[in-house]
Amino acid sequence: MQPSKLNLDLGYEEALNYHSPEDRGFFSVLFATGRTLVDKQGKTFKEKRQTSYFISDLQRASQEWSGSLDVWIGQNEFRRPNRRLTNLLRLCTSFVDIDFYNVASLARLTPDQVTQRIFSVLQDAQLPFPNIVVESGRGLQIKWTYKEKLPAGALPRWKAVQAHLIDLLSHLGADPNAQDGSRVLRLAGTLHSYNRTLVQMLRLDPNPVDFDQFANAVLPFTQSELAELRKERGEKVRKLREQEKREKKAKQLVLVSNNREQSGNLHQKGFGSLNWSRYQDLLKLCRMRGTIKDGQRTQMLVYLLNFMLLSGVATHHTKLDKELRAMIFEIDPTWSFDDSRLTTLLRKAEARDRGETVNFRDEQWTPLYTPKTRTLIDLFEITSDEERSLSTIISKAEKDRRRRQRDEEKRRASGMIPRSDYEAMSVERKKPWESEGVSRATYYRREKAQKHAEENQIPTL
Repeated sequence: MQPSKLNLDLGYEEALNYHSPEDRGFFSVLFATGRTLVDKQGKTFKEKRQTSYFISDLQRASQEWSGSLDVWIGQNEFRRPNRRLTNLLRLCTSFVDIDFYNVASLARLTPDQVTQRIFSVLQDAQLPFPNIVVESGRGLQIKWTYKEKLPAGALPRWKAVQAHLIDLLSHLGADPNAQDGSRVLRLAGTLHSYNRTLVQMLRLDPNPVDFDQFANAVLPFTQSELAELRKERGEKVRKLREQEKREKKAKQLVLVSNNREQSGNLHQKGFGSLNWSRYQDLLKLCRMRGTIKDGQRTQMLVYLLNFMLLSGVATHHTKLDKELRAMIFEIDPTWSFDDSRLTTLLRKAEARDRGETVNFRDEQWTPLYTPKTRTLIDLFEITSDEERSLSTIISKAEKDRRRRQRDEEKRRASGMIPRSDYEAMSVERKKPWESEGVSRATYYRREKAQKHAEENQIPTL
């Protein structure tokens, strides 16, 4: 039987035994060991270690760590026993870590008083109150749990909500660094070693929020408004490109110097949820195949990292080594990869963060790779059966199939019957003239006469 508590330091071969199916997941607990160590620069730090549990063991884990010093718990679920975004399974909570002790005007207030101020700001912004408030020893954690957990593909929209919440509460000490999907927060029932204060629950409302409604309230645009804006922008871009094709010839790809003014009209392809969806598609492809064959592994790793960077989930400043290790594991657990092959990609990521762009046909593009869908399909030899499981890396044929399926579902919802059923009930299929013992022409003459009589209210004999 698999143990419920897992050591995060498991080797990859051992971790294979703990691969979590879609309907299960892990959460992680970070804890201080009590040891003080010295790093390479000679600075002392308190050692921390991490362990993971099955989601079903959340209550038992909380009891196990109750009364311990300096314990943190992950806020989301992962498909493997670690907190790599590559292994993100479900998003469970929106949260803000309020370090009000850093705000001079709030430092002498009680947690209850600061909570009232937070609620006042949320009320003015017409946002629902958090259903969980935790006194974390020196600050506050406010959390909105969801009625239904979100899939990993919703991470960009979830991050947008996090950023807006932190911006709204920044004057009350909201920690700008505590907004990523792998974040841990202090566990209620444990102790803060700074002042031996108990981390305790101040508010626990059993009514979670609907994420879509919550996001629509927090963000400046709802999803339907964003869809309309994208449609309008797409039409404008299409018209501009048609005009450029008529007036100008394509120019050679050139690098633009580090000039913020020149990058002001940066083409927006290469940002946001589309690229996170492509990242998720490539991960799913790796998982469907089990391993990626030799000859495609390096390209797969490059594009996985490329799309993660494009999505904004990570930057080249982020410690990417653990994420890369998780990506390599998805590609092939036995693969020994030489990270020097990523030098070009990381150089492009640095250029992007410096504000540099690439000029292509008089448009400013990110220096990172923005391949066409067809390029990815051909490069990784994605089959039509595999496309059916993907969301964005799909061919025109698959798009047409999905469109036909949606149209079919709309027709069924409106009450229209399938053509096969319609034809099965048709007169031509039933051939009633045969049972009446007359010819087809005679049958239709009778039907026509009957219809004429009914329309003109003529009595029939």
